[in-house]
Amino acid sequence: LDLIDLMLRTEGYEVSPHADGASALKAALENPPHLVITDVRIPGLDGYHFAQSLEERLGANKPKVVVMTSRDTTAPAERNAAALAGADAVVQKPFKTEEMLRLVKRLLEGS
Repeated sequence: LDLIDLMLRTEGYEVSPHADGASALKAALENPPHLVITDVRIPGLDGYHFAQSLEERLGANKPKVVVMTSRDTTAPAERNAAALAGADAVVQKPFKTEEMLRLVKRLLEGS
């Protein structure tokens, strides 16, 4: 959480970190962000259910969602879980900072 917070702030992005899924979901529903980066394993509400809740409650107005996991993201089961949850991208940890920043920029620019 701290690494991603620092990485994005350094690039000039506004960041609102949350340590658990329930508080992150509440904040995202009250003031929808443009992009959410979540881990599959977060306390209270896992990343896939978090993404699914955003999809169900915000519909077309949901933010772009990046789900991070230490699992093999090339595995069909992991890709399917991310897609079913409404995630726009799934990233395997550890990730390269440059690659994550390119993904964030691409998702925010809509290309």
